[in-house]
Amino acid sequence: MAITDSLILEDSAQVDGRRHVRERHTDSFGVEYFRSYLAEAADNVSAKLAAYATWLDSQLGVWETERNLSRVLELGDGASGLLTFDYSTAGQNAAAAREFYKTATKAQAVAMGAYLATLSDAQLANLFNLTNPSAELTALRTKVDHARTLLTDWQAEAGQ
Repeated sequence: MAITDSLILEDSAQVDGRRHVRERHTDSFGVEYFRSYLAEAADNVSAKLAAYATWLDSQLGVWETERNLSRVLELGDGASGLLTFDYSTAGQNAAAAREFYKTATKAQAVAMGAYLATLSDAQLANLFNLTNPSAELTALRTKVDHARTLLTDWQAEAGQ
């Protein structure tokens, strides 16, 4: 679990009977996330705190996966070494990329392929659940290497 501490910092009554609540949630890296809201007088803010901590914990991996995918789409093979896996796993990122690939434009697919070309055969085999070595892995390596060449060519032609 990435969220390690959650605390109600303020729970103050307002003139209309509602309460101003301010929370702080801290993750395992010491990053703090704050939330403020108006609660009804009878609301159980401790339960709301716990529910939000659970939701936030699940979102950290989603947000990291989205950031990683954006880096791959923007930088292609240049994203190598820039991806983070603090809140998500490589498998979760791969699943998100495979799902995204279904509707990707040609440019996005080329960028993804160029990034995949930076991975070793063992990494590619694990990512796509292939045997290493195999004909399927060899075919995949050919495709991603071609995508990397395409991206390099497109980048060289930019502005000409």
